[in-house]
Amino acid sequence: MALPWALLLLGEVLAQDAATQDCLIPPVAPNVALGRTVTQSSTLNTLSLAANAVDGNTDTDWERGSCAHTEKELEPWWRVDLGRRHAVYAVTVTNRHDCCWESLLGAQVHVGDSLSDRGKRNPACGAILDTGPGSTSTVCCNGLPGRYVSIIIPGREDFLVLCEVEVTAQSCLPPPGAQNLALRRPAAQSSTAGQAGSAINAVDGNRDGNWRHGSCSQTEREPSPWWTVDLGRRRAVAAVVVRNRLDCCWHQLKGARVHVGDSLAGHGTDNPVCGTITDTGPGSTSTVCCRGLRGRYVTIAVPGREERLSLCEVEVVEQGCAALPGAENVALGPPGGQSPPEPWWRVDLGRRHTVYAVVVKNRHDCCWERLKGAEVRVGDSLIDRGRRNPVCGIITNAGPGSLSTICCHGLRGRYVSILLSDQEDALVLCEVEVIRQGCAPLPGAANVAREQRATQSSTSNGSGVASKAVDGNRDGVWRHGSCSHTRREWEPWWSVDLGGRRAVAAVVVKNRQDCCWQRLRGAQVHVGDAPAERSRDNPIPGRRVQDAGPGSLSTICCHGLPGRYVTVTVPGREEQLALCEVEVYGGGPEL
Repeated sequence: MALPWALLLLGEVLAQDAATQDCLIPPVAPNVALGRTVTQSSTLNTLSLAANAVDGNTDTDWERGSCAHTEKELEPWWRVDLGRRHAVYAVTVTNRHDCCWESLLGAQVHVGDSLSDRGKRNPACGAILDTGPGSTSTVCCNGLPGRYVSIIIPGREDFLVLCEVEVTAQSCLPPPGAQNLALRRPAAQSSTAGQAGSAINAVDGNRDGNWRHGSCSQTEREPSPWWTVDLGRRRAVAAVVVRNRLDCCWHQLKGARVHVGDSLAGHGTDNPVCGTITDTGPGSTSTVCCRGLRGRYVTIAVPGREERLSLCEVEVVEQGCAALPGAENVALGPPGGQSPPEPWWRVDLGRRHTVYAVVVKNRHDCCWERLKGAEVRVGDSLIDRGRRNPVCGIITNAGPGSLSTICCHGLRGRYVSILLSDQEDALVLCEVEVIRQGCAPLPGAANVAREQRATQSSTSNGSGVASKAVDGNRDGVWRHGSCSHTRREWEPWWSVDLGGRRAVAAVVVKNRQDCCWQRLRGAQVHVGDAPAERSRDNPIPGRRVQDAGPGSLSTICCHGLPGRYVTVTVPGREEQLALCEVEVYGGGPEL
């Protein structure tokens, strides 16, 4: 089955620095550029004002007067002032269709707070690669913060024509069918008002706000009451959705704080605060944005006063994991198992895999509701039909023909099982796809090491300086002057400072191709916060460099390992270390 859905990277996957991709913009997402103050490097004529690109009109015929247009010049640019700092989710650019659409090819989108060098000093979200007639290109910025959005054509003389520019601010409204990480997870609270107000009622999947219907948690009246849910492991939380009661007493929730973190100190109230609940009308549903805040525990507490805490449902939405274009379905073909009348299904992947996501297609002709509540488990055990294996998630969207993507975030195992717990029903699956975790950078993905400050243990004859390995040139011939090179020494090392802490997905190392390539064999990659001189204190994310052939390109998977410094070392021997390029691919803005 093909993978038609969009690439959604809301947290710890690859930032795109030179690729246009779909961001799955919510239908009601605000365009914060509409009608804002704009400027550009020059204006072709009175039909071509910079403001035309934010007038809300997507007409792509320049002669009708709704496109911005510069003169032909070196590195033309256009910029919008959003009025204040926003977390920018995406920038959508509409090209002209009447002629000259190819001029937009390679235009870069920058977001930041600086006006220096026409905004070029600000981080780049990506580049426009689709430039057909009237094309609409969406460049994902993944929450990059900034007041100014600039579009620049770098390195050449050209016109810059923009028929509309839309800037989507970061939102944390959960998409339809988003996975609720809190559903049926262990919950606790500071006290319980009788037997009817159990903490688990707030994660039973029922949003009913009427207390007497038995689906709301409730504490006794006490100082600073609290409620907490254990997500089972550390997660990147996009949002927490809290349903208030509607029959009475809804004001009790006002000022409640949502905390996310790994600590149980203070019953979770020592963890960072995502936000505070301010809307407390009858049956209100409050969405508190956490923007990828990571933690195992989500706590809701009413600080500083004596109160009852009543929650009719708490839903925790994780940063998304819609499958990557071209991702490998490792479930295709291997044997599956099923055993009626017990409702379970299992696939044997043949060996242990790191599973990124499981995609389940429901039937659409009838009976689709049967799939609701099905558990997806991944692991190596066959005991009890796989029920001993960890749970990736639970299917909550069971509409006709629904397509549910369950994020597994690198959970490892040979078997993927789908089970209907505590139900006597038929289990019908029209397709199951298991997406293996990968770390090969996407075309145009952001190399966050490029032109960053690099150091090494020594330099061979002055020409092999460390910076040569982050100059953007993969040329593997030493005499062409684009490779770093140490002297022959015990355990040589090379290190790059990424300028801030990043979640590193992969490190790509280019070997020299003219001679001596075997020197790189067994080199280790370290990622962490210890600087170069103490780099061996940093974790080693994966295997050593094994392929040390002429001009070899080795990709080391780091699986989101966080750190500011990436170091390459040759451990345990006297050697020279030559690197013709080191590229680091990682998740979005600094951590």
